[in-house]
Amino acid sequence: MSERAIEVRGLIRRFRSFQLGPLALNVDQGSVVALVGNNGSGKSTLFRLLTGLLTLDQGSIHFYSEGKQLSEQEAKGKIGYVGRPFGLFQHETIDSLASFFSYWYPNWDQQKYQRLLQRYQIDPQMSLAKCSNGEQKKVELILALSSSPQWL
Repeated sequence: MSERAIEVRGLIRRFRSFQLGPLALNVDQGSVVALVGNNGSGKSTLFRLLTGLLTLDQGSIHFYSEGKQLSEQEAKGKIGYVGRPFGLFQHETIDSLASFFSYWYPNWDQQKYQRLLQRYQIDPQMSLAKCSNGEQKKVELILALSSSPQWL
């Protein structure tokens, strides 16, 4: 039997015209989970709740690693999330974005960041605004992987 990685109980997040939940979800270590749904069904909202970018209105989210429950700060350091819009950062260079993100992730690996830039042929001095949509997704992936997440 696998150990639990994430446990969600009674999760509710309310907006003016939408409510996500109540939702219950258990994810075991080593598993792969896909969320499929229509636009506006709450997939991104769930990920924003899991990463702490949004707060719950009701319910709980618990993260586990090596058989123990993690604090919110410990869990955030183990999550890599691809899908954040970088609207406010469009005129920043890729390197300045990496510098900003590295501050928030204690497991940031600068060498991995450099290797991934080379692998995906991304110029670190280019502004995000000059990147194509595909290059922006590569940058998101590079930033998420460079934090050496346990969960992506």
